[in-house]
This record gives sequence, C-alpha cells and structure tokens, in this order.
Amino acid sequence: MASALERYREWQREGVSGKVSQADTASKLQDSARAAGRSALERYRLWETTRPYDQSDFQSYLDRRSEMVRELSDAYSNTERYQSPQQIDATASRIRSQYADAFSGQEAALSWVKRNADNYSWDDYVALRDYVSGANDELDKLIEDITGNAREYWGQFESEDAYKDALAQQAEYERLLNLDTQALEAEIARKESADESKSELAQMRLDLRNAQSVQTLAQYEKMAQEPGFAERAQEGLAMENPTWSRWRVHTADQLANPVTYARDNREKILESTNYQDSTSMYGFPMDLATYMEDDEIELYSGILARDGREAADKYFDALRPVLTERMG
Repeated sequence: MASALERYREWQREGVSGKVSQADTASKLQDSARAAGRSALERYRLWETTRPYDQSDFQSYLDRRSEMVRELSDAYSNTERYQSPQQIDATASRIRSQYADAFSGQEAALSWVKRNADNYSWDDYVALRDYVSGANDELDKLIEDITGNAREYWGQFESEDAYKDALAQQAEYERLLNLDTQALEAEIARKESADESKSELAQMRLDLRNAQSVQTLAQYEKMAQEPGFAERAQEGLAMENPTWSRWRVHTADQLANPVTYARDNREKILESTNYQDSTSMYGFPMDLATYMEDDEIELYSGILARDGREAADKYFDALRPVLTERMG
C-alpha cells in the first residue's frame, strides 16, 4: 500500500497533468497583449508576473535573504561612525524596505517547495519546508537582535562628541601602551644634559609617567588570565571584614580586605572623609578605594589572597593615578 506521501505525490502529478499550465496561460496573455497593441515593456512585465515560479526564483529568494543579512551586519558593524538611536532605527527601516521581497517572497517560495516535495527525501523536504515557513520570523528576530546590540553598544555614548572623546582616549591609551619607555628615558636624559626646552621636557616626563603607569597596569591585568587566579580572587572577595561602626574606626590593618570594605561602605566613608584625611584616618586611602571598579576590586582581591597584602597594595599604588582622575 502506498504511503501518505506517495499518495500525495501521485495526486499532485495527476492534478497537474489535467490542468492548463501556467506557461499556456502566460502565452495566451501575451498574445492578448500584443493584440491590444501594448508596448514591449508592458508585455515583458505581464509575462514576468504570470510565468511559472521555478528553481531560479527560489534561489533568488534565498539569495535576497542572504544579501539582507549581510547588509544588516555591515550596516551596524562599522564602529568608526557614530550612530544615534534614530539612525539605528532608520537603517533598519531602510533595509527592511529595500529587501521587502525577502519577506513577501515567502509564500511563493513555500508553495514551490511543496510542489517539488518529490525531489527531496522526506527529512530534507521537512527541513526545507520548515526553514521557509519560519523565514520571516527569523528575519524579524535577526533585525531585532542586531539593532538591539547596536543600541546597547552606541548607548554607552551620550552623543557623537562623547564617542569621539572615547576614541581619542583609546588612541592615547594604545600610544602609551606601546611607547618605548627606555628610549624615552634616554632621550629625556640627553635633552636635560643639553639644557633644551623645559616645556618639551615637561611633556616628555609626563608621557613617561603615564606610559609607565599604563604598562604596569597592563601587566597586572594579565594576572587575571593566569591559571587558578579566578579562584584566588573569589577567596579574596570572600574575606570577612568587621561591620562598619559610627563609633569605631577600623584601620586598614584590622581589615581582611580594605577595598571590599570601601566598596561595601562607600557612602559612609566618603561622608567621614569630608572632615579628615582618609589615609591618616584609616591608614589606607579609603576614599580613593571607593572609586575602584568591580574588575579592579577583583584583581586586588586575587593578588591579596595569592601574594599577600604588600603585593596587593603595590597594585593599588599603580592604580592611584586612574583612581585620582576618576575621583576628580
């Protein structure tokens, strides 16, 4: 006994054989157009809209989908040009309109797949049918995901000017990171002995200090990638500090981890240091520590757990210029 799919295919073949084909219909329409004296362009358009849908049309549909995906990716991957939320939405609307046929072609493509089911194994047919059936939903989700990622990235910057400032800061960071400090030290010594321009020497010394700071911090940041460091960081973060007390100041040597203490009591510490220097009060620049970010606290804590307080405080000292600038 024939399977359901085989019966369906047999019915499909019999149904098609007894009907006037689309090609015949198109031919008659073309003849009518000629008889009515229509232009060659009009006759072509009429033929194009009535000719049978074939494999080349299906491939064109798939190609248009691929082109749309590429254009979406390209439109939002350029991080050299600022994109406002309005520009992000406008780009999505433009691409959706430009590739409207990638959406509207779904129904015809699905019909072609079903008509040609006997050209595929059952599994391949089902896979292709389901792919085309979900094509529009997939494109909608892709647009939503890509534009959502773009909004998240560009949302870091309040304006185009803020974005340009961030680019300039990144370029300066990379310059300092790659600066040859030994060569710069030698050049400074040469200019000092030659008694050259003091303003130029001052800028060179500033560059040297900043480069040394950036490069030292970069070396510390590499520690976070070392095997086992993440576990040590969790140990350091879990170290238990005494509870804050308005009536008793806990100095740094009484704290298991001063930077987590600063994080957990930030507002209280900043309030107390309005009246007294935090280093003399706590034996540690606790006010600066309140400006540490999570990854910096984690790095300090990992060094603390692995190498001890003295080594962790050296990292804090290297971080001081960044924290001072952040503190304002």
